[in-house]
Amino acid sequence: MADMDLQITAEAVQDDPLLLPPEKRQWYREAKIGLYIHWGLYSLTQDGEWTMFLNGIDVEVYAARAAEFTGENFDANELAELAISLGARYSYFTTRHHDGFCLYDSAASDFTSVKTAAKRDFVREYLDAFRAKGLRPALYYSPMDWRFPGYFFPHMYHRSALAMKEQGYAQVRELMGNYGEIPVLWYDGGWLAHGGLHFSMKTGWHGREPGTPGDQGQWLWEPEKLNAMVRGLQPDAMINPRSGWQGDFDTYEAGQLYRFLDENKIQNDRPWEGCDALNEWWSHVPGIQEGRGTDHWIRTVSRVVCRGGNMMVNIGPKGDGSLDPEHTKIFHETGEWIRANGEAVYGTQGGPFEPGEWGGASCKGDEVFLHVLEWPEAGLVLPDVGLEFASAEKVVDGLQVELVQDDGCMRLVRPAGVEPVVTVVRMRKKT
Repeated sequence: MADMDLQITAEAVQDDPLLLPPEKRQWYREAKIGLYIHWGLYSLTQDGEWTMFLNGIDVEVYAARAAEFTGENFDANELAELAISLGARYSYFTTRHHDGFCLYDSAASDFTSVKTAAKRDFVREYLDAFRAKGLRPALYYSPMDWRFPGYFFPHMYHRSALAMKEQGYAQVRELMGNYGEIPVLWYDGGWLAHGGLHFSMKTGWHGREPGTPGDQGQWLWEPEKLNAMVRGLQPDAMINPRSGWQGDFDTYEAGQLYRFLDENKIQNDRPWEGCDALNEWWSHVPGIQEGRGTDHWIRTVSRVVCRGGNMMVNIGPKGDGSLDPEHTKIFHETGEWIRANGEAVYGTQGGPFEPGEWGGASCKGDEVFLHVLEWPEAGLVLPDVGLEFASAEKVVDGLQVELVQDDGCMRLVRPAGVEPVVTVVRMRKKT
């Protein structure tokens, strides 16, 4: 057998002066688990972060709600503890969503938590609390703003569109320049193009094929210029691909994530992450969507890791900033599995076995970790990948698993103690 080489694929080299070199993206590849936090003015109504848009709420009527947004029960330390309980190594916080309401003190807008009822810079509180716990807190920002007519029709309301762009540049400059080191800048709204939801000047409002870039975005936003500014302020920050520029990593959100997972592809050549929420909305909605209990998240984390990615799990605090115990319970339980199987999660790549209905594999150093979702009674049969293993054992309890390698395949006998959701088996290289 050939010597084991578990660095399945080296990262693709791309000639782009804005792109971070592989060594500066390595921490992100190894982090694997993150906490996403969606909270804002929209959280008051518990009907989703798109409430202003979907319910056709007048700009002034919506703005008046800021008088009720005090965040009296928002506790950044509690969120940091939740991140630790989940096993998160980094996090995102919504500094501003598409409604334009900022959770920090912006000189570019009066529509902020500091200048309205709350009188608090929640972004500062979040960053301070998470950094104190040794986490890597990062920032979400949407350049899009529904309060500007130019968002919907940039050609018709060009001055409005330019004013929105000016505000966006100014606020990105504030966030990147006034809050210390920011490990990731996560733009949102790029998938909307610049003309609103699936809008084209040629065809009006319409649906687009997944992955099709909007034809209204880049000409106005000048993403290379925007992100060159970011690089000047935060030379080591990872940037996602939703600004019109390719970004330092790929993102697969909600339904897009599960479609990607079902393709059973391993993506080790470029960093990527999946993200999803407990409900159909990212901000707080009572209850849990059917099929999204703890078992779902354990399986999803496992499936993402086996394909080479990171997983962000989203929490939406209530309008007053408090956390829903029904929601946090899922984070604690999912975190128990992650901690018990952490060596098969953190610092790994996907492979070398192709994922499938049976599960998948992650690897690092001289070890391969099988994440078994479905273990046949007759044993798990996997193809020969040119590696020879000395032993196999369950990660959680060290129980030995019988391993038989014949020409062309490998079979693992189903152990007596199969775990209820995902059984992780460590296999070591033969020396």
